[in-house]
Amino acid sequence: EREAAEIKLWLATGAIYGPTPVAEGLALTRTMLEEAHGVRWVEASLLGNRGYLLAMADRPDEARAHYARSRAIYEELGMTFALAARAVVPAGIEQLAGDLAAAESELVAGHDRLEALGENELRSTMAATLVASERWATRPDLLNASLIGFGAAGLAAAFGAAFFFAAFLVLVINV
Repeated sequence: EREAAEIKLWLATGAIYGPTPVAEGLALTRTMLEEAHGVRWVEASLLGNRGYLLAMADRPDEARAHYARSRAIYEELGMTFALAARAVVPAGIEQLAGDLAAAESELVAGHDRLEALGENELRSTMAATLVASERWATRPDLLNASLIGFGAAGLAAAFGAAFFFAAFLVLVINV
C-alpha cells in the first residue's frame, strides 16, 4: 500500500514538472487527493503539489491555502525533514505569484532547516536555487558554504539546480 501511495506521489510530481497541462494536473491531483483521504502524509504531499499547480493556473490565493494545509499536516505529523525538503514548493508558489521576497524566505527557511538536520544533498540544491536569479543573489554565502562543504557532488548538484531553475524562469515565466 505504501509503495502504491509513493508511486502516485511521483505521478503527481510529474504533473508539476513534466509536460502535463495544468488543467490535467489539477484533475489528477484532485482525484488522488480524494483517494488518499485519511492517509495524512499523502494528503500533505498532494495538497502541496496541487497548490503548485494552482499557482501555475494563476490562482495564487488557492495555491497558498492548499500549501498552508499541506504545511499544517506535515507539522502535525512532526515530518520536519519532508517540510524542509519541500521548501521549493511554497517558493515556487510565491515566485509564480510574483512575491520573490516570500519565495526567497521559503528557500532560506528550508535550507536552514536542512542544515540543522545535517542534510547536504537537498541543501546544495536550495542554495543554488537561491542564487539562480539576481533578486535571490542576496545570499551568496549559502552557495559558497554549500560548495565548500559538499565538494564535487555539491558542485554538480548546485550547477544542475541552477541550470534547471534558469530553464524554469525562461520556459515557464518568460524572464
